[in-house]
Amino acid sequence: MTQSNDAPIDINDLTPALQQLIAFEELGQPTIEALMAMYQSSADEISHAWQELPASAQKILADFEQFHALAAFCQCMVGITCVAEFNKAKLPDDMTDEQVQQYKTELMSDLTANAIKDLCKQMKQARRNPSLARELQEAFA
Repeated sequence: MTQSNDAPIDINDLTPALQQLIAFEELGQPTIEALMAMYQSSADEISHAWQELPASAQKILADFEQFHALAAFCQCMVGITCVAEFNKAKLPDDMTDEQVQQYKTELMSDLTANAIKDLCKQMKQARRNPSLARELQEAFA
């Protein structure tokens, strides 16, 4: 799934879960590229989160691939929002460029980790909330 920077991502080369999610959300190429970067870079963290979920929560989705796609999408949306907010943020004038970059990196890391935690929490809640379960499954129907 690795792409060169100048070639658009061919959706047909992606997993069925990613294809379904991209079609459901009607994502454009820039967002697909951000999604794929998150999908690839967070694979280990997402796999660990899946393994930690109770089996009853895992059953909300069909398989790990759907969870992986959904978690990467959540992280991607958080990341896009975070970058937009960075561009508007007024940081202290006494911060060096290195400090600013470190702050941004740490904040992005925390926010994307929290996106996975929030999804896991929703998966657990969905066991007792059929409407939430349907909402999580909707992109893959």
